[in-house]
Amino acid sequence: MAKMGPTRARDSHGLAANLVKLARAKTGVTQARMAALAGVPRSTVERIEAGTRQPSLPTLG
Repeated sequence: MAKMGPTRARDSHGLAANLVKLARAKTGVTQARMAALAGVPRSTVERIEAGTRQPSLPTLG
């Protein structure tokens, strides 16, 4: 499988960040609650929303 270049990787991180933020805003869920539901630390949700971390598929599921 081909590797993603830095620009595409950054774009996908930004997309994930926007989707997570939008989902939280629409549902009124806090970062702490979302983290608990996903089974990850709150800092992980924070990093995903900041675009510095890409969520894994199990985390999204």
